[in-house]
Amino acid sequence: MYISENFIKANDLVATMENKVPAPYFRKSFELDFKPEKAEITVCGLGFYELYINGVNITKGPLAPYISNPDDVCYYDNYDITKYLVKGKNAVALILGNGFRNPYGGFIWDFDKALFIGPVTLALCLEVSGEGKEFKMEADESFKTHSSPILWNDIRMGFGYDSNLEIDGWNLPDFDDSSWDNAKKCTSPKGVKKICEAEPIAVMKEIAPVKITHYDKLPFAYDSPEPRPGAEPIPETVRENVYVYDFGENGAGVT
Repeated sequence: MYISENFIKANDLVATMENKVPAPYFRKSFELDFKPEKAEITVCGLGFYELYINGVNITKGPLAPYISNPDDVCYYDNYDITKYLVKGKNAVALILGNGFRNPYGGFIWDFDKALFIGPVTLALCLEVSGEGKEFKMEADESFKTHSSPILWNDIRMGFGYDSNLEIDGWNLPDFDDSSWDNAKKCTSPKGVKKICEAEPIAVMKEIAPVKITHYDKLPFAYDSPEPRPGAEPIPETVRENVYVYDFGENGAGVT
């Protein structure tokens, strides 16, 4: 198991409330001239990642990896991927969300003022052996990247998805990524690099809405911190074409 410190990014963009940044895709195809007998991948995503091997989502659970301050600790996840690889052409692919690398919607707790804020980034090392041969690959500028249909995402505020922008087969070995951009190399975070030993997050319950209400316009904040007659909406918080989902119960979770 090799923990790589070669971090890459799609661009230099940092998301804000005013300028949201799509979650980037990353991918790379590679050839194996032997039958894989042992294979593993060790990956760190800052923020959250989803990992695909030959089109199969093998991510250990939602909100991977374990949340940390990357100036203190960077957590990596290790996967046995032997059964997903084949002799011949393969592909590793990821999608990378903001997580706590760029939590622009956490202004109530000053998340957006954290010193580690920056473009989302990742590192990985893929190691394969078999038939007396070995193959090793780290994330570098040869990885290809492209915007995903996730137009914006935030741990507190959910995400926006445009299915018109879906790219069929983006995580498969034979996908033509020649028109995609090359990833950029970036500085390794200052935190200690270590394997995450926490149990994966599991989805325990899914809640469907009991009522959906549409508003032509709806303000999200008023000029008074307490409800009072005559309170005026703050103009910059007014949104058009808003749907409010009522789940019928109070709760804490992820949308």
